[in-house]
Amino acid sequence: MKKKKVVIFFICFIAMIAIAISAFIFIKSNTHISLDERLTVFIDCEIASHHQTERSKDFYCCLDWEVLGTEKQGNKTTIYMWVFYEEFSNDNGLMVESGVHIPTVITVENNQGSYSLVEYWEPRDGSYYEGDIKEKFPMDLWVKAMDSQRYIDEQSSVLEQMAEEYFNTSNSNNVGNTDNDLLQLMVPSEPPELTMSYNGESNLVWMGGHSWIYQNEAGTFNAITADGNHPLNCVDTVTQIILVPTTISAIEPYKVNLEFELSPHKITIYRYELGTENESEGVEVRLDGSTLQLEYGNYLYHILAEWNYPDKLGGTIDYAFRTTIPTIEEISGRVVCLKLY
Repeated sequence: MKKKKVVIFFICFIAMIAIAISAFIFIKSNTHISLDERLTVFIDCEIASHHQTERSKDFYCCLDWEVLGTEKQGNKTTIYMWVFYEEFSNDNGLMVESGVHIPTVITVENNQGSYSLVEYWEPRDGSYYEGDIKEKFPMDLWVKAMDSQRYIDEQSSVLEQMAEEYFNTSNSNNVGNTDNDLLQLMVPSEPPELTMSYNGESNLVWMGGHSWIYQNEAGTFNAITADGNHPLNCVDTVTQIILVPTTISAIEPYKVNLEFELSPHKITIYRYELGTENESEGVEVRLDGSTLQLEYGNYLYHILAEWNYPDKLGGTIDYAFRTTIPTIEEISGRVVCLKLY
């Protein structure tokens, strides 16, 4: 009888552990993390660039994704989703030329608001399909991830509506005056450059990681993405400014003028002391119109710019430059030599 009690207790103990583990998995994977606009645009770019081919330029391309769950570990976020991507033509009525509806897992890394792709995952076809999903998705998401009919009708309706609205606009009598055409003119096909003016000289500011969506003349949405390290890891390659001491400066010192090729909807700037490795140690600084007041010293300035146009056009870009103080080695009525730190 004593042994039986021990066995029963052991079985109950194991069952309690199993329940606790299951509960942990359920709570963890179903905790939806808020996806900011910058991340949403980045995901759009990654999905579009993953599925588009050379033929895509001849069709109207659109996509929709349904989030099943999210997980966050440190500065990395994993999004579990159902992705629906389709390409439409309208020569003889609206027609789907190609498309894919597939469970997808995207993992991104956030460095001070700048996202980079860690992994883009899709299951293999055939006999591997179910096993791949069970290996990649949390247990509580297996049913949703393998149920292709759960979201397909709603997502299909969204894409069809997008295509209809696009072709109805394109075929209107005032094509030259549509908002769509204006957006094509406003949103360039290349990520906008940033020019910096200081001490009478102008230079392009270093461009790092970026995600950019534009629409070409054929109506195809195109995505340009470039994964990049945080500027703190690229100090030797970013644009450099040598701060001229006030005693020999011919202009107002320690101010730069920033001129964007296309004005962003939002600009965030962080200042770091050179040598800093911790991305969280940045101090946010403000623009005064297009003028940035510089701190005298050896610093790195990280500029995050966002463009948020309708239809998810635009995107996000990282720019950066550093400031360096010269050391006067010899003075004899004038500066003889300037040596950089």
